[in-house]
Amino acid sequence: MIRLRSIELAGFRGALSPLKLNFRSDSRSMALFGENAAGKSTITDGAEWFFTDKVTHLWREDCKASALRNALLPTGEKSMVRLSFSNSQLESAKELSESFYSAHSNQTAEFKTYLAGTVQGGERIYLRNADLLRFIVSTKTEKRQELARIIGYDGLEHFRSEERRVG
Repeated sequence: MIRLRSIELAGFRGALSPLKLNFRSDSRSMALFGENAAGKSTITDGAEWFFTDKVTHLWREDCKASALRNALLPTGEKSMVRLSFSNSQLESAKELSESFYSAHSNQTAEFKTYLAGTVQGGERIYLRNADLLRFIVSTKTEKRQELARIIGYDGLEHFRSEERRVG
C-alpha cells in the first residue's frame, strides 16, 4: 500500500505562502479539523486537484480553474501542489500557471499508472464531511454497495445482483 507522506501547497486557494503538512510514517489515517476559513478545504482541494484536475465542489459552483490560484499570487508565479509518498518514485508537484495550464513534474510511467489507478478509484486520499453525510443518510443497500466498492468487492456485489435478477 502506498501512503501519503506529505502535502505542500503554495499560491493555491487559501495558501499564498508555502504550507506543508508532514504525516508520520506510522499514521494510518488523519483527520483535519478547525474553525471555518482555517484552510482545511485548501488542503483537500489541493489533493483532489492533484489527482483529478478539478475540485468537484468548485466546479459545481461554476468556479473552475480561476478559483484555484490564490487571488494575491504575484503576476508570473505559479500555484503548486506537491505530494510525497512512501514510494519516493511517485513524488510529484503539479503547477498551475497564470494562463491556467497545469502539469505534473513526474512524467514516469510508474507515476502515470498510479495516477490513473487513483482516479479510477484505486485509492481514497481524501474524504470530505459531505461524503460522510451522504453515506450516513443513504439506505442500507447503498451503504453496503459503497463499502463493497471501497474494499474491492464491488465485482462480487454486481455478480450477486445479477444472480438475484436471473434466479
